[in-house]
Amino acid sequence: MLTAKRAGLSGTALKIIALVLMVLDHIHYFFEFTGLVPEWFSMLARLSAPLFLFCTVEGFGHTHDRKRYFLRIWAIATAMGTVEFFMMYAGVLRRGDGFYPLNAIMQNFVILCIIWQGIDWLRQRRFVRGVLAAAAPILWPFCIVALLTLFPKIQDAPIGSAVLAWVITAPLPLWTSITDGG
Repeated sequence: MLTAKRAGLSGTALKIIALVLMVLDHIHYFFEFTGLVPEWFSMLARLSAPLFLFCTVEGFGHTHDRKRYFLRIWAIATAMGTVEFFMMYAGVLRRGDGFYPLNAIMQNFVILCIIWQGIDWLRQRRFVRGVLAAAAPILWPFCIVALLTLFPKIQDAPIGSAVLAWVITAPLPLWTSITDGG
């Protein structure tokens, strides 16, 4: 039996296009100061974020194992956040003029997956789980403020402040200041 071939791009093709566009954006991001990289690199590259978002929505909605899908996105986001942490606080991988990117789109996807799962639980009438999941990313910054209010000396302790900075940069991103705002 023959199967009809679908018209259009596959998810993999969309991801490859988004990846190429993202590389163009990063080339512009890091080397624009030289004057050798054209502005259209950045303009064209603005399409990568919506393409990645679309692929994430489709992947989350159609995966057979949401937990595994989420953990994979979370692991990538945590790795990217750790690199970003070392850029911010240790000066690693910075440009010669001290510039470093604040671009953590994967952390946005982690937060969105949590909210989407919460919405699905609400649809299934699992209200407590749903509300907690949907509200967790919104409430997380307030939890950090409460922690710092209750234990202000954490900020003075070198190890305590470094650990807290890493936690809100990588594994549990603080959307108010760390994610790229997308």
